[in-house]
Amino acid sequence: MQLTIISGRSGSGKSTVLHVLEDLGYYCIDNLPASLLPALANRISEDGNDLPLVAVSIDARNVSEDLEKVPEILTELKNTQISTQILFLDANSKTLLRRFNESRRKHPLSTETIGLREAINFESDLLEHISLLASLTIDTSSMSLQTLRQTVKEQFLGNQSSATALLFQSFGFKHGVPVDADIVYDVRCSWAVRDMIGEAGGTALIERVGHSFIKPRMFEEGAVYAGELSGHYYFSDFFGADSGLVPALLMLEMLSRRSTKLSALLQPLESRYFLSSEINSRVEDPAQKIAAIAERYANGQIEHIDGISISYEDWHFNVRASNTEPLLRLNLEALDEQTMCDRRDEVLAFIRS
Repeated sequence: MQLTIISGRSGSGKSTVLHVLEDLGYYCIDNLPASLLPALANRISEDGNDLPLVAVSIDARNVSEDLEKVPEILTELKNTQISTQILFLDANSKTLLRRFNESRRKHPLSTETIGLREAINFESDLLEHISLLASLTIDTSSMSLQTLRQTVKEQFLGNQSSATALLFQSFGFKHGVPVDADIVYDVRCSWAVRDMIGEAGGTALIERVGHSFIKPRMFEEGAVYAGELSGHYYFSDFFGADSGLVPALLMLEMLSRRSTKLSALLQPLESRYFLSSEINSRVEDPAQKIAAIAERYANGQIEHIDGISISYEDWHFNVRASNTEPLLRLNLEALDEQTMCDRRDEVLAFIRS
């Protein structure tokens, strides 16, 4: 019997590892209370059980008292016939900050008084005693999801070869995006993009503007699709190439099948998300002005993926410099029209001051 415990800091790839192990034939349990490990061990050690390979995830979401008992519990398991190993996933704090900012996910330890950076550091302390017991530690800081998947397969399969599996997916996903799909979008896009991808079960990945950044990110993450606010659309099934014709045809087909109008599809979004459109401002020193914006809006969540992006609970904006002219380009969005107008005018006035 083999029991593999997956642990590590949030955002380091634990879910990805569990999915890989499940594909390799493991019975996987996510976020098992650590206090239940002995009961699980008894169950899988019973004669005639059909669970030879089991993987469980134990992380900071556990009850803190249970986490403290993990070393004691593992000592008890050594006296059983179950072979136990710990795989610890980690990444540096800078990488974890970027991943949470890109996905817009809430850290499990963050609260109204504990920010993202503090939560990440606190989690490291909370899991330190488990990391010291690890049979294997994988640092995913510089790994893409594909590299992590391959690393785990090689570690758990050894010299064995897994059976080849063929997965066929229809081009364009007209029956819905696969629930585990990664989709890339640029920093100017509406929160609607992020929210709809999440609601469909996908992972939204934010990236710099431009095909020279979007396409490499697609291949790095194995994303099925990417889109830019400027109207560039990239499909993995189309070799990552940019096509406006394909999404137009897919949209026409969808409208025909649903017997509806495009305005009817857009109405729920237009009543929920209010955008300023892109507004250009000529400034003498774009870099200096962006630094001033960071200081002025220091109480927001700041990202420097492309220019500067600052988010609040009900509005956000991105300001980036033109590559060819002394211009700053503003894109701002809010969850109600009045806030959008007020904040747009406020930020514009600051940029042009």
